[in-house]
Amino acid sequence: MEVTVEMLLRLNSMLNSYVIAGHEGIHTIVKRIDILETPFPEIERYLEPSEFMFTTFWNSKESKENRVNLVKSMIKHNGAGIGILADNCLNGIIDDEIIELGNKYSFPVISLSTDIRYSDIISEFSLLKNSIFIPELEVNLTDILYAINNFDNNKDLKVLCDKISDLLSTPIICISTDNIYYSKINEDCVNSIIFKLNSIKKQRIFKKGIPAVMTNDNINYIVAYYGKESIIATYLDKNKIGDAKIQIFNKIAPVLIEKIDSISINKLVNKFNRNKIENDSYYYALIKKNNIFEYMSYFNENYHIFEIDNFYNYFICLIENKIDRSIYKIYSKILKDINPDLFIFSKNEFELKELYNQISILNKISKNLMFLKGLYTADEIIILSTLLNTPYYQKDIIYKTNEYILNYNDNIDFLNTLRIYLSVKSISNVSDLLDIHPNSVKYRIDKVLNNNSVDLNNLTELPYVGILYSLELLNIEYIK
Repeated sequence: MEVTVEMLLRLNSMLNSYVIAGHEGIHTIVKRIDILETPFPEIERYLEPSEFMFTTFWNSKESKENRVNLVKSMIKHNGAGIGILADNCLNGIIDDEIIELGNKYSFPVISLSTDIRYSDIISEFSLLKNSIFIPELEVNLTDILYAINNFDNNKDLKVLCDKISDLLSTPIICISTDNIYYSKINEDCVNSIIFKLNSIKKQRIFKKGIPAVMTNDNINYIVAYYGKESIIATYLDKNKIGDAKIQIFNKIAPVLIEKIDSISINKLVNKFNRNKIENDSYYYALIKKNNIFEYMSYFNENYHIFEIDNFYNYFICLIENKIDRSIYKIYSKILKDINPDLFIFSKNEFELKELYNQISILNKISKNLMFLKGLYTADEIIILSTLLNTPYYQKDIIYKTNEYILNYNDNIDFLNTLRIYLSVKSISNVSDLLDIHPNSVKYRIDKVLNNNSVDLNNLTELPYVGILYSLELLNIEYIK
């Protein structure tokens, strides 16, 4: 179906927006829409005919010339129009020059309301544009319905994911409470997509039965459907958003998500029982790893699974020290057995009331730090969260304060050894955790400190807290 600017304005997500210039062009055909992220003049080579652009002009808020020249270039490339959300970056004012251009060339300029969501616009536009019947759908749906019927019988989500991906010749990602399955897509790309899917899930800005459509880069879109506990998504070139096979995906995804949800919820009900917690006090650890659910039996046999986040892919486990040995040796065993991407652990054990409070704090703070890799104490997470949002000039001060002491160019593992030591305050504990000799711990620390002959016993005193801040900040920047 051919979509016009006038039809775009009638979308539910655009109801509070209005044409401010170029009214005579509202019947212009819109073949595709895009979100402006690249500034002018770099964006000029990507402009296409019949393209409608949405923007806040955040990337050129200080340059009226670039804003005006962008509109001129869109007109030159036979663009369909532009939607501008002026409130955030332009103090609610659209440039007079842009309005004049719109009226002169019948180029629609829409003033966007502050309540719009780009994901809603993209998903509704996709449904509108692809609402025409295509015979190819009927042929492929027969095979897909057979695959769904098999899933009803065998409950094997991986087989379903692979089969749907093969039939549609497109990447498919299925997320349940048990696992994450994907087909025809590499792991690095999957991690990026899952991060975006989780962000939408946590903000609860999705609608049941309506696809959430988001950009992953300048080339590809993610189209996702959300259930109560599950997600199914595909990943495609933005020029193929109208492909017949994507229409098939839009037809079957709401059905699939309900079936996956029913299995996920049943498993979730049977998975956790906090009443089994009997001891007075526990240590705790957050363990994040791709497809960590494959290790469910390992954790159930050895530890108490207190909480699971299937979207960020981590467990929080309660650990009791039954034989009164070093808790750091127990942590070390988990690290060897699981090799997690991220491991956050408590230095102390807590009684249940305080334990719940500690885990609640960890849950709230850690969500923005899921990009981290390596080992961290729970105490460090508060510091890392603070430093993550620290202005650049303050970060620079922290770096320079300790550059005469620290060898920033040294091995990152050595730097992290010092960081962990400053947090746990014991050579022996670091040795147990990293499973290396105490002398190796001392060697690493001495090397990082530029052989400054610093007394290790004094490193935990207040004057050296700044060193810990420098190392935490370095770790954030290194990983990002």
